[in-house]
Order: sequence, then C-alpha cells, then structure tokens
Amino acid sequence: MSIRVIAVDYANTLPLRSGLKALELNGELTMSLARPARATELFIQGDYALGLLPTAAHLTAPNSKFVGSYGIVSDGFVGSVGLFSEVPFEEIEHLYLDYDSRSSVLLTKVLLKHHWKRTSSDDSPIQIIQARPGYREQIGGTSAGLIIGDPAIEARSKFPYYFDLAEAWKEMTGLPFVFAAWLASQELNDTFIAAFDTAQESGVQNRITLAKEYQDFVPGYDLEKYFTTQIQYHISDEAKKGMKLFLELGAEIMGLERPQTLEVFS
Repeated sequence: MSIRVIAVDYANTLPLRSGLKALELNGELTMSLARPARATELFIQGDYALGLLPTAAHLTAPNSKFVGSYGIVSDGFVGSVGLFSEVPFEEIEHLYLDYDSRSSVLLTKVLLKHHWKRTSSDDSPIQIIQARPGYREQIGGTSAGLIIGDPAIEARSKFPYYFDLAEAWKEMTGLPFVFAAWLASQELNDTFIAAFDTAQESGVQNRITLAKEYQDFVPGYDLEKYFTTQIQYHISDEAKKGMKLFLELGAEIMGLERPQTLEVFS
C-alpha cells in the first residue's frame, strides 16, 4: 500500500523531494505539498502517515516519531529564516510573526527570551504581533517581521537589516538548528526507512544540478550556495542535540510538560 506523505513546499526541500520521486514512481508513496503550518495541520489531522515538517510539529503531535536521517538543517547562517527590519535590532518595538510558520515562530520566542532578552519581563521588550496575510507590507519604522522560506529569500534585497535565526541559535547554543525533519504517525518498517533514506541521499547528491535547474525561479539568490553551504540535509548527532534542546525550550515557552518522546530519533 502506498504511504501518504506531505512535505513543506519551499525551495530548500527540493533535493529531498527530488530523490523521493523514484519511490513515487514505483508506487511506494504519494506526496503532497503545503506551507509549513498547513502541512502540520494536515498531518495532525491524520491525513498523512509521514511528513517533512517543522521540528516544532512534534510538540503538538506527541505520538509522532522522528524517522530517517534527513531533514533541513543549518549550522549557522541559513539566509532564509529571519527577522527583517528598517532599524537596528535594539530599536525594534513591534514584531510580526509569520502566520505560515510554527517552528520559526517558536524559535523566535526562544531567542527573544534566552538570547536577545527582549521579552515582557526585560527592560526593552518587543511587542509580539500574530501576523495575518499581507503583514509584510506593514514592516517599517520600528516594526519588524519574521519571514521564512522562499518569501524570505525574496525579501533579502528589500530591507536594510536582516537577523538570521539559525545564526542566532548557533551563537546561543553552539549547535546546528534543524528546521524540518520527517515525522511519522505510524510504525514504518526498517526496509522502507532504509529505502527512504537512500532515495533522499540520491537527491542530495544531485543538489547542484537541481540548483541550476531552478535558479531562474529564485532570481538574485545563489541557489547552489544555498543548497550546499547554508543548508545541510543529513541530521548529524550534533543536530540531534540541537533538536532536543529546541524542543525542551520550546515546550517551556508553550507551557507544555516535557514530551515523553524527546529522545530524538531513539
């Protein structure tokens, strides 16, 4: 029976999705695409058995389990997830949080509390605003905005200040940040997972060719550099440590009890 899979519809997932086409063609899986928040909703509803989802999705789907060895990782500057502003960070007063995001919104809140120290209990708090469609037009003056994925790549040339979340996380923790990983809502056999990883590896090996093929869709941004230096696709042991720490800090921010499944990829 074909396994229903959903993945985040951003350029940075192209190498992983490209590799999985072989499994689609032989009928082992069928894949759908959606923005991060919507993909998470559909997965939690039970519409899909497997999802390439924002890491924070695990906190709202506690019965899910991380599987495989691949995801979307950055060990420092990522270039496509950050805060955009017309003023320096210390002058930001209001912050719009991208409605398409969950992990990046949670990461922003973690960084505001533990790294930048700009929460309501600090001397110079930033007022958080849950954004709605069209919010990017409201970024200006002392109002900044969190933008993620392909829209963030487009925004890089439009604002004088960009504060990269993965870079801030690295500064705070010394660890990589895993933006997305594969979550399963049901048991998957080892044979399938092995084939799943092998297929993704073939896509990662082909990422330079993919970058050249899709470069015209992202004018003004070096996709080859993005796919090869700003994004890593294999989830290392250090990245797993980063995932575990993020989930612990995120659960605290959300007021959740410590998830029993925080043994990442156990």
